[in-house]
Amino acid sequence: MPAQGPDRKAWGLLVLLALIWGSSFILMKRGLHNPDGAPALSPLQVASARMVIAWLALLPLAIAHLKLLPRHWKGLVLAGLFGNGIPAILFAAAQSRIDSALSGMLNGLTPLMTLVIGALLFGQRMRGIHIAGVLLGLVGASTLILLRSDDGLPTWSVYAMLPVLGAVCYGVSGNVLKHMLYMLPPRATSAL
Repeated sequence: MPAQGPDRKAWGLLVLLALIWGSSFILMKRGLHNPDGAPALSPLQVASARMVIAWLALLPLAIAHLKLLPRHWKGLVLAGLFGNGIPAILFAAAQSRIDSALSGMLNGLTPLMTLVIGALLFGQRMRGIHIAGVLLGLVGASTLILLRSDDGLPTWSVYAMLPVLGAVCYGVSGNVLKHMLYMLPPRATSAL
């Protein structure tokens, strides 16, 4: 029997994931600004609301996996801070001054940052192709940040660095999950 491509369910799940992921940037922007452009919530309030909503949604799973907490609490705290808490604040603060689209594009640096953090902090080996990819990604991100700049780094460019720091945090979290929490079921690490 020949191998078949992804079925409709897989495609549907991919589309749903893309809608959820992409809408998070738009919804953050809506939470930060009223339709007339006036400030609505602070970046910390938006980040806190996102964390509380996620916590409530995952609470049943967290309760089911509480027995794993005492043994793996250090890795779970690191993964939680770098995978959720800190980036939520960074992305909300960034979107108080930059476009959602730019924030989303800069979030695309996450795989590069994961690779670099893995090499620097976790001893993963990087081949030449990895280094070339990292350099190309950094050039692309720098171009996005400086594209509109006529006179050095305007204020919005400083805010554009916040999603880059968020991507670094995601890189730390991904490596913590891979190296410290690999033995736990993904549902447990997500919920706890």
